[in-house]
Amino acid sequence: MDLRADTREFLVSRRGRITPERAGLPAYGGNRRVPGLRREEVAMLAGVSVDYYTRLERGNLSGVSEEVLEALAEALQLDDAERAHLFDLARAANTSGAARSRARRAAPPVLRPVVQRILDSLEHAPAFVRNGRLDVLGTNLLGRALYAPLFDSPSRTPGRPVNTARFHFLDPDGAAAFWGNRADRMAHDAVAILHAEAGRNPGDRKLMELVGELSTRSEDFRRMWASHDVRFHRSGTKVFHHPAIGLLELDYEALVLPADPGLQLNVYSAVPGSPSADGVALLASWAATTLATPAPTTRAAGRPRRRRARPRPRTEPVQKLAKPATAKNPPERFTGDVWLDPIASPQDAYQRMTVALVRFAPGARTAWHSHARGQTLHVVSGVALVQSRGEAVVEVHPGETVYCPPGEEHWHGATADDFMEHLAMLENTDDPATTTTWLEHVTEAEYAAPPTR
Repeated sequence: MDLRADTREFLVSRRGRITPERAGLPAYGGNRRVPGLRREEVAMLAGVSVDYYTRLERGNLSGVSEEVLEALAEALQLDDAERAHLFDLARAANTSGAARSRARRAAPPVLRPVVQRILDSLEHAPAFVRNGRLDVLGTNLLGRALYAPLFDSPSRTPGRPVNTARFHFLDPDGAAAFWGNRADRMAHDAVAILHAEAGRNPGDRKLMELVGELSTRSEDFRRMWASHDVRFHRSGTKVFHHPAIGLLELDYEALVLPADPGLQLNVYSAVPGSPSADGVALLASWAATTLATPAPTTRAAGRPRRRRARPRPRTEPVQKLAKPATAKNPPERFTGDVWLDPIASPQDAYQRMTVALVRFAPGARTAWHSHARGQTLHVVSGVALVQSRGEAVVEVHPGETVYCPPGEEHWHGATADDFMEHLAMLENTDDPATTTTWLEHVTEAEYAAPPTR
């Protein structure tokens, strides 16, 4: 995550939603160029200079005090989740490089056996444990039954946990059937939870990969992510449209697990005597007959026990995949020297995505081209130049990500003075020949146009 950009866009979006009237200020002049407060108005409300607030809004939170953050949260009328997000952004901005490296190397939290036993002991309430990325790490039997549409969804990737955000945005028909008319609200809440997690853990690579994938594959996700909304997920009521049981209206409580930072236990319950309480009882019966593993039959009395040797299941060890050969891209599609290291490609039967690390020599760039399902670029080193047809050239710095929508004609490459590396991610079409359309080369005049930041 680009911490400065996220900070800048968060503060700008919060400032833009507050009118002078809402802030208790006189609205001078009838033609305001901004939809919300001006910078000088926020600075006045927070008790800081205009220059200092401008510095903060440009994403520079280094050295900011808690008193200033509190004053800023009050001026922008942030709720509890937004205030916590602002403090998380400031904490990340003031974290040392060594601490960030330790955080990136830290093992992700896993579901401990004792937590699974606690889940299993909740026999009359659906429950599950998730992490901040919305991966479902464990459930009890009722929780598995309640979330059956997610476990059976085509959006689920074999070998990876069920992820509620992937279900919302990669299986929209399934999500609409499961959540009913609240599907959009649930999707927005999922994005807000992910945004809050990005503020708490800006170095979480798996979170960045999830956001990159959803940005590439879902226009709704991109739109909601751009709103920079954040929220807590602590308690409330959800309405489910279960395919086997029907309508279930359940209250939930989210319980943070202090020994497992980043994990929380979500427990659902129905109002006693309500139709949903009867539905949960029916769900338990359905789960027992559909999902539960049958218990072994009881041995007849007096019958000697026979021990039967069981063959051990064959398991395959973890295997390191052979590194594909580095390829130099063809001159009809590129200007200058460009090398590509495939990470995942459509030649692999199990891959729907193409992911590659692309290295550009100074001055090298692609030809104009477009992708049928869009493309996400994440700059690793150097400075990338990216231009959409008819728009200005944009500089993209290390750690920043850009998205090129489906069908948009664009080019990207390195500056004239330095090498550049970026990850390129795109979804393949059923016919690989239609995934990318290559056009004419970028002219020297187009390449020499002054970029914007």
